[in-house]
Amino acid sequence: MNTARLLCLLVALVFGSAAATAQVSPKKMQCLQQALSELNRFETEFKQETYSDFFDPTLATGMLKVERPGKMRMDYRQGERKHVIWDGVTCYERDEMADTETRTPQSDIQSQPLVRLLLYGEKLTTYFIVRNGNSLDSKSYQLAPRGGGDYLIELELGADCRPKYLDILFEDGEGTRFWFKQIEKRDSFPATTFVVP
Repeated sequence: MNTARLLCLLVALVFGSAAATAQVSPKKMQCLQQALSELNRFETEFKQETYSDFFDPTLATGMLKVERPGKMRMDYRQGERKHVIWDGVTCYERDEMADTETRTPQSDIQSQPLVRLLLYGEKLTTYFIVRNGNSLDSKSYQLAPRGGGDYLIELELGADCRPKYLDILFEDGEGTRFWFKQIEKRDSFPATTFVVP
């Protein structure tokens, strides 16, 4: 683990431990529940950073589209050249740089952090234990998977009570951060948006 990361971890533990273990107030919980339950159909541009103790961070940008229940599409534009589509039954990934395609039953990956939160986030307390986040921001949350898991999600809402930052931290030191631009709710998407080829 590099020195800067260790220092950040220690600062978070010392100054954030009280906030992280504190119970979320009913008002704050209502804000989070409302924010996630209203996002049944939306799209947003995103920036993604994947990091690890073992390699330099990688950056990518793209467009995210979600239609609950169970449909999501991520089209990467820079940094990576891939398309990932969840159609409610299958997760399809086409990686143009590696020239590979994979198809995975969605039931096999529905417990992955990003899938669980974005596709099934309206049932937040069913899947996660919610605590105050480490940030001093009043709209910062920590989500730990119920029944155990090897990750923790840090989620921060913007002034509009919509997700603006998401960090999925795994116990092994790896993780993925997402920054979301303006999240726009949609009435509908074209019929082919979530079709797996």
